[in-house]
Amino acid sequence: MAFFVNGSFSTENFKDVFSSGDVIKAFTNSFSISLLSSLITTITALIIAIGINFTNLNKNFKKFLEIALMVPMFLPTITYGFAIMHSFGKQGYILKLFAKPIIDIYGVGGLLLGYFIYTLPVSFILLNNGMKYIDKRYGLVSTLLYDSGFKNFMISIIKPIRFTIIISIIQCFFLSFTDFGIPASLGGNTPLIAKSLYEQMMGSVPDFNKGAIIALVMMIPSILSIVVISIFKEKNTSENISKNIYVRKNRARDVFIIIFSIFVVLIIFSVLISVVIIPFFEDYPYNLNFSLINIKNTLNDNELLGAYKNSIVVALVASIIGTVIAYIGALFTTRKQNINKFSKVLNVTPSIINTVPGMVLGISYLLAFSPTPIHNTLFIVIICDVVHYFSTPYLMFSDSLSKLNQNWETTSNLLGDSWFKNVKKILVPNSYKTIVEVFTYYFINNMVTVSAVIFITGARTMVITTKIKELQYFIRFDDIFVISTMILVTNIIVKIISNKLTKRGLKNEN
Repeated sequence: MAFFVNGSFSTENFKDVFSSGDVIKAFTNSFSISLLSSLITTITALIIAIGINFTNLNKNFKKFLEIALMVPMFLPTITYGFAIMHSFGKQGYILKLFAKPIIDIYGVGGLLLGYFIYTLPVSFILLNNGMKYIDKRYGLVSTLLYDSGFKNFMISIIKPIRFTIIISIIQCFFLSFTDFGIPASLGGNTPLIAKSLYEQMMGSVPDFNKGAIIALVMMIPSILSIVVISIFKEKNTSENISKNIYVRKNRARDVFIIIFSIFVVLIIFSVLISVVIIPFFEDYPYNLNFSLINIKNTLNDNELLGAYKNSIVVALVASIIGTVIAYIGALFTTRKQNINKFSKVLNVTPSIINTVPGMVLGISYLLAFSPTPIHNTLFIVIICDVVHYFSTPYLMFSDSLSKLNQNWETTSNLLGDSWFKNVKKILVPNSYKTIVEVFTYYFINNMVTVSAVIFITGARTMVITTKIKELQYFIRFDDIFVISTMILVTNIIVKIISNKLTKRGLKNEN
């Protein structure tokens, strides 16, 4: 649609969009803010990951940090914005504590804080996992050679995971640049590319042609990021995992890590705590009497409950379909050697999908399926979510299946078992843990996504995250926080069940 005007091929739309300079300004703002946020986030995650893997901190404290940094993953990004407003805004409790504004939340300050909370779990997972594969003997040898503390740090930690650090920066940048939820609530008057796309597609006078052009602009950093990541993956080298080796005592280092980590956790929870607490006030911030009226009103609202039920249905069905498709795809690429061309195509597919921002994918489905019977149905939402989150589950399954000992299957084949019987008896039981993790990954992300579905849900197919966007227009923040808490509790319950199923599976294997 970007290249057509009245049914004829034309570049007129590009001239109209770029002539005013608004899109370029929005692109520049999004790029610079996202880049700064990704640097801050990666440095923060790096420090905490070092504290968990290379210090003498208490094991329980380390476990607490790993859990605390995951909490933001259980809420939609649009909720962060409203939580920041009610924490750091003019009527926020933090302002009341400090008697003056700490940051300007409507603009760059609020966006940086929102992006930081949003991307920190992703960066931490990457770096914390990467550090578990560092051969800790590097540090021991460096110490025996009497290297300075800084040189020891660079040799034993930074050098082995330098590519992981770069990938973390790129991933955090990509997530921030393409996010819609945080700009929707905290963008203020700052032009941002995600807001520009939404205004073109859902404004008072929608212009799908110009919206398509902005969608193409959003793809530029995405494509560049995947190219850079591919280059770094080729250069990356594997490390040998070594047993935990004695970490030299350094009280100043450990105290710094503790203070820094607690400060970061306090920032996260000072924002997210408002989501859970505010619904219990009668009329925050004007009437602070304890009350359950807001919760009762929300639970009695059939539209809100309907959106919540839609979210549960979409998350469950998309998780089942997505898990099955990702598993079958990984089976073909890791076990079927006679379809090399198909395997190569399937191996490239996650990289391609990973370059498509959620909003761009949603627009593609809107334009492609608007004239079909599945338009404005939950089916199109489910399919969009399955495709949007396919990349990580497929890679998880591929990694898991490629590491399984193929001698088991060879033995089974010699006993006359069919390929399908091999899958049922050997592959599925031995990849049980990954199956549970992939299902959980799909479910949680489906419950919190907003950008991928904002354009393809209607009145009957509204899911809970798009309902939050609608409630924003009516300033119904009590309802927003109640349903956000429902999302949080739902995801935590699913995660707890997932952990129990994983532990049970590991016990059965033993």
